[in-house]
Amino acid sequence: MRKTAFANMPLTCFSGWRIQVEELNPLYLHPQAPLSCSSIIKEISLMLRPLVNGLVAFLLCASASSLPTHAQAPKAEKDKAQDPSTYMHVNAPLAQSILIKVKSRHDDIVKLGLHAVPPGAADNVIIANITASKIGKKSSAKDLEKLAQNKPIAVRQEKDQTFDLLIPVTDSKGRDLDGGFVVMEVPYSKASNEEEALKIGVGIRDEVQRQIPSKSALYQQ
Repeated sequence: MRKTAFANMPLTCFSGWRIQVEELNPLYLHPQAPLSCSSIIKEISLMLRPLVNGLVAFLLCASASSLPTHAQAPKAEKDKAQDPSTYMHVNAPLAQSILIKVKSRHDDIVKLGLHAVPPGAADNVIIANITASKIGKKSSAKDLEKLAQNKPIAVRQEKDQTFDLLIPVTDSKGRDLDGGFVVMEVPYSKASNEEEALKIGVGIRDEVQRQIPSKSALYQQ
């Protein structure tokens, strides 16, 4: 296509901006079209459009590539929580109600959970916990080893600055709950040693215990 007669004429569209028409791709120029500012801006826009579209597409792809890591994380956590090798379905409304009520009266502990073997089950699990997502999680081998000692145990946790407590529990009449025990953590700010932490823990265990009429009642409303 031949160039326009004004191909070598410098044009000024805006103050301080000079455009040499011959620098423009002649395929975008029409021989009979007047070289006004608006027409040149239009031609430039047509020339830049592929570049802009490509840049937008690149940015969208770059943004999308970061989504799977964040989107899949909750799913992985959910799958882990539903893993039958570490969790099982448990429904112990009374047990949960007792723990929530007891914890509301105590700022001297930061965690509180109740473990036992539910009716018809073989595994010892968390049947109630102030963190509901932990309910149904199977008791660790370490906790079961502590339970076998059949006495209150306190362990220092320097990383968390707490005493980790495990204390056996029965119903209000002293009857077995089938591997029942409570776990809780007492901050260093509330107890200076294991003995003080256990004193707090045993007192809380007794509060829980007094409100358990029987093992079967824990799994009822």
